[in-house]
Amino acid sequence: MKLRINLNDEDYMRYNEYVTLNSRYGKRSAFFHRIGVPGIAAVILIVLLVGGLPLIPFLVMAAVLIMLSMFWYRMAPAIFRRNLRKNVTRIARGGVLPYHAEFELEFQDESVIETTPAGMKEYRYRDLIAQETDAYWYLFYNELQGIILPKRELGTQKAEVESYLRRI
Repeated sequence: MKLRINLNDEDYMRYNEYVTLNSRYGKRSAFFHRIGVPGIAAVILIVLLVGGLPLIPFLVMAAVLIMLSMFWYRMAPAIFRRNLRKNVTRIARGGVLPYHAEFELEFQDESVIETTPAGMKEYRYRDLIAQETDAYWYLFYNELQGIILPKRELGTQKAEVESYLRRI
């Protein structure tokens, strides 16, 4: 069974968000992005305390840094997504997409064949990890790379494709 898949920037961004939230590397990156400002604020407060800043200015500075840290901790995921979106847009403006906009997937009994303008790759089912979300199937062939399969592209073949994906 063959499927012709068309991807857009939103598909690629959703894939990267999913990888970030679910891979070991991505979780670590998101964690350090989120605690960066609160960590720096704590270091500043320790330096001010050890430096002998009078109590009132220290308390004012502590209140400001704590509020800034809380704001950052709350807003860090949105900032992370915005930065991801800006990077994808910047790369696409350069004329090179970080993904193949059109490709073909062929599901066989033992493997999946991906045909892109760059060439053809075959992945055995046992070498893939399938992850499902509301709108996508992701077929990972390593921790950070995989095939994006939007459910909107499955059409009438949805049941058949899902039966192949259950083999993974």
